[in-house]
Amino acid sequence: KDERVPTRGKKETTDHPPIYPASLAKTSELNDQEWKLYEMIVRRFFATFAEEAEWETLKVKFDIENEEFKANGARLLHAGWRWYYPYNAPQDRLLPALEEGEVLTIKGKEMTSKETQPPGRYGQGRLIKLMEELGLGTKATRHDIISKLYSRAYVHGNPLQPTKTSFAVVEALEEYAPTITRHDMTSKLEEDMDRIAEGKVNEEDVLSDSRKMLADVFAELEENKDKISESLRAGLREDKVIGVCKECGSKLIVRRSKRGSRFIGCDGYPDCNFSLPLPKSGQVIVTDKTCEEHGINHIKIINAGKRPWDLGCPQCNFIEWKKTQEEEKKKLPEVPRPESIMDVPGIGKVTAEKLKDAGISTINELGEVNAIELSKSTKIPVGKILKWQECVAYINSGSDKSETGI
Repeated sequence: KDERVPTRGKKETTDHPPIYPASLAKTSELNDQEWKLYEMIVRRFFATFAEEAEWETLKVKFDIENEEFKANGARLLHAGWRWYYPYNAPQDRLLPALEEGEVLTIKGKEMTSKETQPPGRYGQGRLIKLMEELGLGTKATRHDIISKLYSRAYVHGNPLQPTKTSFAVVEALEEYAPTITRHDMTSKLEEDMDRIAEGKVNEEDVLSDSRKMLADVFAELEENKDKISESLRAGLREDKVIGVCKECGSKLIVRRSKRGSRFIGCDGYPDCNFSLPLPKSGQVIVTDKTCEEHGINHIKIINAGKRPWDLGCPQCNFIEWKKTQEEEKKKLPEVPRPESIMDVPGIGKVTAEKLKDAGISTINELGEVNAIELSKSTKIPVGKILKWQECVAYINSGSDKSETGI
C-alpha cells in the first residue's frame, strides 16, 4: 500500500500518547525482558497498520431424537494483523464439510456430571476493564490504584484474592459510610472533570457540587468513627489468625515480640506457650488454603520487587527446617558438650549471673528452658539463647514446646 492508516480503537483517550517504537533496537543491546517488551510494542505498532484477519466460521445444529445439539467451527483464512501480533492467537476449530439436511450416524455418547462453579476471580487486566466500564480512574491512574491495593494488603496474588482486612474495610464503610463505597461517586467526579475540559460545564459549579458531596461523606465518617474503628480493629485482628492451637484450642495469631521480631503465638498465652517462627522481613499474608495435617492456614511472604514466597504451612515448614538443621549438625565434627554454664561460648560472668537470677544454673536447665520466656526475664536476645541451646545439644524428649518456642 502507498498509504497506511492505523486502525482506530473503540474508544478515544487523551490521557497520554500511545507507546510506539522510536528507534531500531538490536537483541545485543537489550536483555531478555527488555527485548520481549520492545518486540511486543513493535509488533503491536505494525498490527495497527495491517489488514483485518479473515475467518471462515461454521455453526451446526444437530437434531437427535428431538433434542438440539450445537457445534461451532472456525478456521483462519487470512492472518492479516495476527501475522504481526501472534500473542493469545486462537486455534482453528475444524469441522468436516456438511450439508443442510444431511443424515449422520452417531458413533458414541457420553454422560458427564458437573457442578456449577463460582465465577472466576478478577485478574488485573479484567479488573482494569471493569474499572473503565464503571468510570473509575483513568488509563494513567488505574494501575496505580491496583498497586495500592497490593501495598496496603487488601489483595494478594493474580488473579486478585481479597484479604480479611479488605472485607473488614468494605463491610465497615458499607454499614457506616455507604456513600463512599458507591462507584458512581468517583465516576461522577471523573465525568465532571472531562466536561470541564470540554467546556460543557462551569468549573465553580462542579467544585461546589463536589465540596457538598465530600462534606456529606466526611460527616458520615465523623459521626461513625468509633464504630468504624472498632469494626476495622476486629477485621485486622482476624486477618492475623492462622488457625487453632492443638495444645489448648485457642487461636494462633501472627504477633510481634517486644523487640519487634514476628512469630506465631497462641492467644492462650501465658497459660500456653506454643509458638512458631516467621521470616524476619516481608509482608505476611494469611491465605485460604489450610494444612490437612496441622489445620493451620498457609501463609505467603511478600517482599517489594520480589516474587511472593509461598511459605505454606508454618508448622510443616518449621519441622522441615529442623530436619535440615539436624542433618547439617551430623556433618559437623563432634564437639565436647560444655560441662558448666561458663563453658558455653558467649556466656561470661555477668551473663551467667543473669541466668542464675532467672533460675538457670546448669547445662540441662539451659537446654530445657523456653527461649522466649528466658529472653523476656533476662532481656537477652532470643537468637543468643537458641545458639547456646544448640551448643549444649539438649533434646527435650517429653514435649515439643521448647523446640517450637521461637
